[in-house]
Amino acid sequence: MEVTLDTFVELGAAFIAALILIFLLVVIYYKSYTLSGIILVCSFLSIVGVIVGHFIMDVFTTDTFFLTATSLIGFIALIGISSRNSLLLIDFTASLMRDKGMSKAEAISYAAATRAKPIFLTAIAIILASTLLAGDAVFGGLGVSLIFGTIAAVVSSLVIVPVLMYNADLDRHFNL
Repeated sequence: MEVTLDTFVELGAAFIAALILIFLLVVIYYKSYTLSGIILVCSFLSIVGVIVGHFIMDVFTTDTFFLTATSLIGFIALIGISSRNSLLLIDFTASLMRDKGMSKAEAISYAAATRAKPIFLTAIAIILASTLLAGDAVFGGLGVSLIFGTIAAVVSSLVIVPVLMYNADLDRHFNL
């Protein structure tokens, strides 16, 4: 039990460190706390998807899918996946507004529509590969985390991020 607790503490610290580092890197890159916050909201929602996924798996299967150390590894991986999705949308929107002179609403909708296919294809690959892990006794938590967290990351990237971007002052954040 002591080893398990130590592992949870260390992986929890790694999770928090990853969140802080991503936030700081995005603040440095965009010079905007708002855009960094949008990216972190998406990461947080993917973690909510992981917790809901574990609950669903506990209810509908005979195996138990408690949060394990491998689940926490999935948390850390999902930060990267959800951050990448959000960054793709934000960068493409900035490019459309800057280079093509599109309005904010037009650029956001075009970016979301254009980037949806690559985001879905990446998500399908992650989900299909993770189904192999989900049935394993040791790595089942990682598989469940990746499956449900990826679903939540896709939904938040293609729904929540565009809404938050629309409500942000993108002209100021992109120096237009």
